[in-house]
Amino acid sequence: MNVFNGNAFRSSAPTTYGFEPGHVFAIREGSDELLYKHIGHDRHVLTASPLANPELRQVFPQDEIRELVEAGKLDPLMERNSESRQVLLARLPDIKSARDLDCEEQDQLAFYWKLCRHVVQMYDDGLTSLTDKALKRTIGKVMARLVYGADDDSDDGRQVRRGKRDAAITREISARKAKDAYRAPSPATVRKWIRDLVQHEWDLLALRDHRKGRVGSRTAKITDPHSVALMAKWVQAYLDRSRPSAATLYKLMTGSITLEEENARRDREGAPRLRGTEALSFAASNLARAAQGLPALPVPSLSTFERAIRKLDSYQVALARYGASHARRTHKVSGRPESVLYPGERVALDCWRVQLMSLKLPEQFWEGIPEELVGKIVKLRLMLCVAIDEATKVVLGATLSWTANADTSIRTLEMVCRNKDEIAQAAGCRSTWHHACTPLMVATDSGSEFIDAGFRCAVTDIGSANEIGPASHPDARGVVERFFETTDSQLLPFFQGRTFSSVGDKGEANPEALANVISAVLGPALVRYFVDVYHNSPHAGLGGQTPNDAWEERAALFKVVPPPANEVMTVAFGFSDNRRIQNRGIRFYGLYFRNEASAELRREVGQADVRIRANLEDLEMIWVSKNVPGAKWFAVPCDMPMKGVSAALWEETAAALRRKHADVAKLSDHVVQAALLDLRETGRHSASVAGIGPSTISNDEVRRREAEIVRHFNYTTVGDRGQTFDDLEGDDLQSDNLLAAADDSQVPETMDRDGDTPAPAARRRGRLKSDFLRKD
Repeated sequence: MNVFNGNAFRSSAPTTYGFEPGHVFAIREGSDELLYKHIGHDRHVLTASPLANPELRQVFPQDEIRELVEAGKLDPLMERNSESRQVLLARLPDIKSARDLDCEEQDQLAFYWKLCRHVVQMYDDGLTSLTDKALKRTIGKVMARLVYGADDDSDDGRQVRRGKRDAAITREISARKAKDAYRAPSPATVRKWIRDLVQHEWDLLALRDHRKGRVGSRTAKITDPHSVALMAKWVQAYLDRSRPSAATLYKLMTGSITLEEENARRDREGAPRLRGTEALSFAASNLARAAQGLPALPVPSLSTFERAIRKLDSYQVALARYGASHARRTHKVSGRPESVLYPGERVALDCWRVQLMSLKLPEQFWEGIPEELVGKIVKLRLMLCVAIDEATKVVLGATLSWTANADTSIRTLEMVCRNKDEIAQAAGCRSTWHHACTPLMVATDSGSEFIDAGFRCAVTDIGSANEIGPASHPDARGVVERFFETTDSQLLPFFQGRTFSSVGDKGEANPEALANVISAVLGPALVRYFVDVYHNSPHAGLGGQTPNDAWEERAALFKVVPPPANEVMTVAFGFSDNRRIQNRGIRFYGLYFRNEASAELRREVGQADVRIRANLEDLEMIWVSKNVPGAKWFAVPCDMPMKGVSAALWEETAAALRRKHADVAKLSDHVVQAALLDLRETGRHSASVAGIGPSTISNDEVRRREAEIVRHFNYTTVGDRGQTFDDLEGDDLQSDNLLAAADDSQVPETMDRDGDTPAPAARRRGRLKSDFLRKD
């Protein structure tokens, strides 16, 4: 008959719970615990009495008991109801259960427990006795059986000769089975173990040496209160930043009669006492007590003094001898880091002094300099500023600089919001560096480069929040700090001149003598490592996933906030300055920017300054606004095609034109464009565009370089020499208004009275003054 056919299913009977009479169990509700003494039970109820009121009998239905068991609120308290276990735990105060023992001791006790069981079983079977002679032979047989799996006894208890096949089997078992090297106990020890095991219901802890629990009085041998008080003062002297050793303090504590007599003589003569003997020692104290007729104080031993030092609080010892930072590192409990889910949710920025001595310029630039000056001038350690996405561990930005400053941090933050494929291609990378986003949170430390107003304003302008972590707590920025260690261990060993993290690690190496890496090489090497190696290597913090895979997976699973718009990027990270609108437009870096909106602005402000923002990586246009709070920004294009032309490339173009043309006061735009095209094709600007080297330009440096470019340098647009703000109309843009701020070379042509043909412009020929070479 099939009992499982259809929907019929027969469940088993409910469990009946119960204990032995007198058993004490507990029922817990939260932190409250109620103890009950078991009286009796049957299939329906369990009867018990509270220990707090033994006269009261309480009946629990079995259904209620089952609910308490399933909820984990009923504790049988098996160990507390075992008298033998309680006795053993009282004898062994250093543990609370057998699981508190280490693995080696657990295995050792289990081995000897099995040995005693085998001996007792052989005694019950009549195969041995408990005499020394019989037990010695029996212990050897049992040890061989437990360790090697061998058995020298036949079924009738007599030793028989084994054949070659049995011996081979024994050798095979012996070779394959792990052997535990345990010492064979003596017959007296085995008899004691058996008595203890029988007395304690064969509890494993009965075999443990009771002396391990440090049972007995452990009071110090020095009982004199004066000796204890004097030693306590010297124990506190151990808590000193000079880190004296216990042996040194003990010698000073015991003192010397000769030293005390010398100090007494110096006191009489008014001379200073010997150094290190200012505190009261036992020798000085006993010398004073002897003069008073008192007995000498007992001197503690060195072991007693060291034991008193070991009882000091470990945190106080670390704080007093090594400082607060070391005490926090050695005693802190690491908290759970903030959970980060999607790319860009939290981006950490930090600076690190590269542990590699670099050369500022190639060797041909400093040949001939004396050797003693070479090491001081051209060798230095660069600062690396890195931005890492904590969710995917992707490097979103990196910048090398001579020193950490606000310009470096702003440049690194700008790289977080930009596609960096051009940098990767110029460095020879095979992987892309397209990772870009708008970070939700920018986490930094309290360094001067991150608390600068310019950096904090840039973070605010792109719509991010700035979190400044606590000082002297690098563990709060564990992701970026660990990244620096990874870079130091994986990339820097390929170069000479490493400075290492400490003097001990550096050894006898001389980094300055071995330095051979120029900064122009270190930047592309870092880019190649970030993009091709680090982003494609399994990361332990990602569960073995690579940062590139983590970015792709989490971007699809959650989101990535797109980078800010170009105008926002220019306002947040671009060059900022005040300029005046000239006749040809706004001049910046030797270029003129103009459109109808700038002409309207000039009509409103006249000769007043306006605010500009410029992207030094692309001089196609600038952003302009009226110099009043809350004014709207608008784009003004360059009158020359400058799309994709960086400030570095334009500087090189101006320098090339000066080298080629003797007179660069006025060059046609086609000449300038030809020179710019040549430099683009040769790729001579790729180092500044594609590297992360120390090329960050501050605002002051931009103004200085701009002054070098615009000095005696100008260009004219072919066919438009007589026009200003071309293709613009309006009564307010009459020539008489524009001539007020125009130079002599830009006087517009005039019309005759009939208005048919233009009349030649009357050029004023004023006298040359002393400032005729002045800039615009």
